Amino acid sequence: MVKIYSKPAFLFITDGKEATGAARSVEDFDVVAALESVKDILIKYGGHSRLSDLHWNILRLKNLLKEFQSMWNRI
Repeated sequence: MVKIYSKPAFLFITDGKEATGAARSVEDFDVVAALESVKDILIKYGGHSRLSDLHWNILRLKNLLKEFQSMWNRI
């Protein structure tokens, strides 16, 4: 998806009250810096500029998606 659309891609699964996901990014978008800006929503995250994993409470999904959409609109 990253290669096709030239946009960061996030994939996640839910397990009860938590969601676990992975992110891949394009060359000019630092995904870890983006996650740093929403760290108050995340339980944990880590990786490097083009690849990351993340975990969050599923009840915060709307907040997280809103923030991601805002980031993507700036790319």
